[in-house]
Amino acid sequence: MNYRTVSTKYLKTTTEQELKVEVYYAKGGANYLAGGIIQRGYWLSVQPVSRSVSNGLRSESFTLGSGLKYFLKETRADRRGGKTEREAVKLAAAREQLLIKEVCLQEKLELAA
Repeated sequence: MNYRTVSTKYLKTTTEQELKVEVYYAKGGANYLAGGIIQRGYWLSVQPVSRSVSNGLRSESFTLGSGLKYFLKETRADRRGGKTEREAVKLAAAREQLLIKEVCLQEKLELAA
């Protein structure tokens, strides 16, 4: 799947994992893994990840199928900083906390204070 990241942030949890909160634009198309079609537009994704640094190289690992994603806004064109992207970022801010809570419940995680 081709996508472009709009924004990414990491939230600390009480375990070694962090929650990666990402807003991205996806070109859409066939999903051969799960079947069906991925919509073209902006998405909000919350996923538990483990990050590490070894020999100066940074790596990020995750479990396939963990976390949640939410479709924010459909668009036919990918315009960086355009009106649709700004609307998607606003929608993501409104929906973000709900997805974070849901992922924490599913993965048995707690956000660090």
